[in-house]
Amino acid sequence: VEFMKPLTDVEVKESETATLECEISKSDMPATWLKSGHAITAGDKTEIIVDGTFHRLIIKDAKMDDQAEYTIQVADKTSQASVFVEG
Repeated sequence: VEFMKPLTDVEVKESETATLECEISKSDMPATWLKSGHAITAGDKTEIIVDGTFHRLIIKDAKMDDQAEYTIQVADKTSQASVFVEG
């Protein structure tokens, strides 16, 4: 598995929605999302979408504590990007 389009840094204003997106070479591969090294699960605030080769992490109603480095891990490959939240 290779990253065709790696994650890129995202900048949002507080209370806006931040979307991290990448594309990999194989479709429907399981992925793990991490925030500052800790696994993220989908919930009220975060949505994890797999659409073929595209993987998205959506952070709704961004707050200052959402500002962090995010990593996606697919098989033995990873891609990282930062989310910056403007107050």
